[in-house]
Amino acid sequence: VNVVEMQHEVAQLPQSMPEVVHRFADGCYSREVTMLKGTLGVGALHKTNHHFILSKGMVLVKNGNVGEILSAPYHEITQPGDKRSIFAMEDSVITTFHVTDLTDVDAIGDLILGEEL
Repeated sequence: VNVVEMQHEVAQLPQSMPEVVHRFADGCYSREVTMLKGTLGVGALHKTNHHFILSKGMVLVKNGNVGEILSAPYHEITQPGDKRSIFAMEDSVITTFHVTDLTDVDAIGDLILGEEL
């Protein structure tokens, strides 16, 4: 099952929203997501490359048809076209960093996230 198919299946299950913290600095926006152990999230399609940091926990990540287990501390660069599912094997904290002077979270989403299928 690829990530898009998984997203359609997961949408049928009971939903919960993770804790999200938005921070702004000169020319930089960060989005910190706390995922509790046992939760599954499916991220949006990304239009930009940006930093992706797992600062706490352990997650099973699937990007396309490739899956891997990541343990904190972990740092990678998200590429345009990436779309991930993330299963929290432990309570986990993931932060992404985006280059922008915008401070409206919805406008930033329009800038960095692609059209869903």
